[in-house]
Amino acid sequence: MARLEEQIGSLYGLNHAVLFGRARAGFCAILEVLGLKDRPVLIPSNICPSVAAALKAAEARIVTAPVSPLTGLTDAPRFLNTMAVESKPGLVMPAHLYGLWSDVSTLNGRGWFVLENDTLFVTATSDSRPARASGDAVLVSFNHVKTIEAGRGGAILTNDRNLAKELEKVSQSWPILSDHDDEIENHLILARRHLRALNQSHLAEPLFNVESALVRRSLPETARDLIAAALKAYPEAIARRQDTLSLWCKALAPYSSHLAPPEAESVLPWRLIRRVVRPSLRDPLIKALRQAGFEAGTNYPALSSSLPSIIPAHPDSDLWEKSVINLWLTQNYDSSRVQAAADLVGAVLEAHAQ
Repeated sequence: MARLEEQIGSLYGLNHAVLFGRARAGFCAILEVLGLKDRPVLIPSNICPSVAAALKAAEARIVTAPVSPLTGLTDAPRFLNTMAVESKPGLVMPAHLYGLWSDVSTLNGRGWFVLENDTLFVTATSDSRPARASGDAVLVSFNHVKTIEAGRGGAILTNDRNLAKELEKVSQSWPILSDHDDEIENHLILARRHLRALNQSHLAEPLFNVESALVRRSLPETARDLIAAALKAYPEAIARRQDTLSLWCKALAPYSSHLAPPEAESVLPWRLIRRVVRPSLRDPLIKALRQAGFEAGTNYPALSSSLPSIIPAHPDSDLWEKSVINLWLTQNYDSSRVQAAADLVGAVLEAHAQ
């Protein structure tokens, strides 16, 4: 059997994979290896706050680029516009958030290191996309809510042998991710969620000092088996998600004028994503579904809501976040449960149509 790193690399069409305790650890490592302290690092304005924690740990300069209110993604033109105002190049990280993809190949060859964030997506062959990542390297998370659900670990993938060797040295020098680290992480997540529910996300900003101190972590040896098992189960898991996605699409078809798919490609689904055409209906839909026992989620708000002192407001991210609903593709959603949720969606829409 091929080494775990080789298995991961083959999935993305890249030669080298370096494993870390978490994806954010790999992100911090590559920033350090590339010497990007105080240099600009461009990220989508609505990315996960843990990305900012890695940037803080590496002492890079956070620069947020706007997203499309129709896809939630920062596409290549938006990144290029942001890059154009920077006096020195740094790193740009396009992210295939929410299982959606857009072509960012035009970012290459401009003096910036392109780190493609594939945490909620997996590069795969199609008529419109390359069979591998288009940037200089790829960042992947194997967290339990990601596309490859191992529950632990992250990786940097690249074709640059020297870069991989330097990243490996960094990883080996760091302490191993512990159960205590995971416990602290869980508390941080819950704290952010509670503050967000109270519309007080800005109060979470001091938590980044705690999170940044825990970024530099290497992968526990026991986690390798978890990742290997997740890779083995991956084809079947994706097929199952595709089947459940089809159930949702069929059940929600009568409400297509109210629930629009994002204007971006989704080949390997993370969750079903729909943009509520009338954003005022999004929260009533979320509330009704959750009260009835159906998982229903939203997307990341603007990062500025968690870090208002260092990141400017981004109305584009807020507009996307306030209009989007996520529906789960897990095994417990069979045709009857999907149809029951869709019927509830229809009832809420009808009630608000009066």
